[in-house]
Amino acid sequence: MIDQDVRPGSFWELLSPTDRQALRAMGRRADIPPGGMLCHQGVTAPAVYVVFKGAPRAASNAVAKEFVDSSEGDESIIDLFGSGDLVGVLGPWGHPQRGTIAALDHVAALRVDRRKFRSLLAANPQVAEAMMQTISESVTYGGRRHAVRAADHPQRLAYHLLELAHRFGRRTARGTEIPLRLSQAELANWAGISRETLVRWFRLWREKGILDRRPRPLTVLDRDELRRAASPWGDEWPVAVHDQAPQPSLGGPGPAPAGAGIAARAPVRLETPGGRPPGARLPADNPFFAGRHVSLGKLDMLVAQAEWPRAVIVQGMAGVGKTTLALHWAHRVADRFPDGVVFADLRGTTRSPVTPGEAMGQVLRAVGVPGHQVPRAEAELAAQCRSLLAERRMLLILDNAARPEQIRPLLAATTSGLVIVTSRRRLPALLEGADVRALELREMVTQEAVDLIANVLGPADPRVRDEQRAVQRLARECGHLPLALAVMAGKLAENPGESIAGTVRELAARDVQPAPPYGVGLAGASLNEAGLHEGAGTGAAGPELQSVLSPTFDVAYRGLRRDQREAFRGLGLIAGPDFTPAALAALQDRTVDEARECLEGLRQAYFVHDLAPDRYRMHDLLRDFARQRGLREDADSDLLAAQRRLLAWYLAEAR
Repeated sequence: MIDQDVRPGSFWELLSPTDRQALRAMGRRADIPPGGMLCHQGVTAPAVYVVFKGAPRAASNAVAKEFVDSSEGDESIIDLFGSGDLVGVLGPWGHPQRGTIAALDHVAALRVDRRKFRSLLAANPQVAEAMMQTISESVTYGGRRHAVRAADHPQRLAYHLLELAHRFGRRTARGTEIPLRLSQAELANWAGISRETLVRWFRLWREKGILDRRPRPLTVLDRDELRRAASPWGDEWPVAVHDQAPQPSLGGPGPAPAGAGIAARAPVRLETPGGRPPGARLPADNPFFAGRHVSLGKLDMLVAQAEWPRAVIVQGMAGVGKTTLALHWAHRVADRFPDGVVFADLRGTTRSPVTPGEAMGQVLRAVGVPGHQVPRAEAELAAQCRSLLAERRMLLILDNAARPEQIRPLLAATTSGLVIVTSRRRLPALLEGADVRALELREMVTQEAVDLIANVLGPADPRVRDEQRAVQRLARECGHLPLALAVMAGKLAENPGESIAGTVRELAARDVQPAPPYGVGLAGASLNEAGLHEGAGTGAAGPELQSVLSPTFDVAYRGLRRDQREAFRGLGLIAGPDFTPAALAALQDRTVDEARECLEGLRQAYFVHDLAPDRYRMHDLLRDFARQRGLREDADSDLLAAQRRLLAWYLAEAR
């Protein structure tokens, strides 16, 4: 099976090596010639297919197209698929195919019987999550293309070319090549314009130096100008292309040293337009950040020295603010790392933590390595990381690490920069024989906790000033944990007429042992064991931590409106790392506007946070709490019906 050159973000790339092997074992190879059909419009596909290039040097990066036939016999292309994509996803649930899927080039497909595939999804939630992510991506692309149909012809064509460059392009010295086996008529059909219109604008843009078709393939010479031609729809796509141009060889032929062939196989120049360092985008800083002066000072001292340590492990219990601290500090010192800042979530709190190879692949793509140049074997990945990162002064943040094996290859590669690792586990194996420091983050001191509450409430709110004893008691009831403090402060912010003392009484009335004062219990060995060992890598919290978080979450949850509580419980059913109002609307059988309004309310109450417009995420401990409330308050039949509505929505959006 030719599966070494897959499209970044494809279904196959999202799978772990174990899941790929399971699919190989239950499927069989099917070789499809150009023009051959995999699925037929209106017919339930008997199998799902993972499509790959039939040859390593296939001419087309898009290996298959999906089209529908009108009553007049016209063909309309509605989607394209790259190597590693999954097709026929409606079949396992008995839905007919929305369009016919045909090979554009020689295709080597992994064919899996639809019933076997459905059984695999039921037994392996991470495979179902990968499938949902790819369906969500397809729905997003389709929705954007539908919206741009209202644009003028040149905007529409420019937008579709930008999408093709983003999904299937590869950088060369000339620009972004889009190697596709599509005729001008098919390309015009894809953009929803006539062939004559396409030819006219191709000629004009070729004269302006924006693109070129001679020699083939089609090449975007000036991506920024093409974005301007698509404006305002061109803003959907990033300014910089992920794929970077190959770096020309500086030496002549000759014997290469041992191991050099791996790194030299795909040399990459890491540069972006405007001189911006690669990987310079970070998740947003917390606008209500408070305290942590000692921990920030320790990190500042490390980079003030002539020689930095190789890495710092920020370790601590769940909810103590490790990621928040790391990101806040990274935003403060980003200018000290001229070669960029890279953030990677290792997902150590989930059932399927990122493998070492996947972690290296994330980092390589973040610094600008084209997806098709990222090796698959771990030894080659490690060699390419050493080649590209060794001399670069970069800050690498590895969030939610579960075990040392995820870190070691990247630690060995980053010899001139700094690695910040966050983990709920202590990782003593990393401290042996390497210049690695550990920074244990504990719960906040009382004044830090009070400052955090005050920051959330805002300077115009008099309650912190007027109820000083009550706010200190609230900090104690929250165990001085930032996650619990933010949730309770969010509840107060949403209820300006509620006193802090009233909230404290409500917390104290819960049938749970009150949290011990700061410095007793929470800072001792018992909770460290629960928070740093039993809870690590699973998303679970130890009993002492639960005794702090459960009452605070519960009181804040009961302060939500009924529809917000229902929405919060529903979010516990969504398997993916983030979600949209449309997904929640489908799950709860309500309108998108109603779902969006609920999510905004949950965001203001600090139960979720926004990643981008109309995209949200929640802390894994809050997700666990949502699941628990759902199991407690909702009937099994209601939960099953909600899951079916969500799945039906995903499938309908993909059709």
